[in-house]
Amino acid sequence: MTLLELRELTVGVIADETERELVRELSFDLEQGRTLCVVGESGSGKTVTALSIIRLLEFVAPVFTRGEITVDGVDVTRLS
Repeated sequence: MTLLELRELTVGVIADETERELVRELSFDLEQGRTLCVVGESGSGKTVTALSIIRLLEFVAPVFTRGEITVDGVDVTRLS
């Protein structure tokens, strides 16, 4: 069973009326009971991805999100 699914997730910030992409078209599935390790260089988008999944990034800065984040079958990008 898929617990977490990202489909073509693009996340960015809006500064001075300009959109700047921080993560571009990221996709993966995480099955229940499995572990996923996200690795990368400093500034590669690991924290932005994690904050986007739990919807905390929107409290830090004006952001835009495209794509889907599905948790246990619910698309959390559509929740208000």
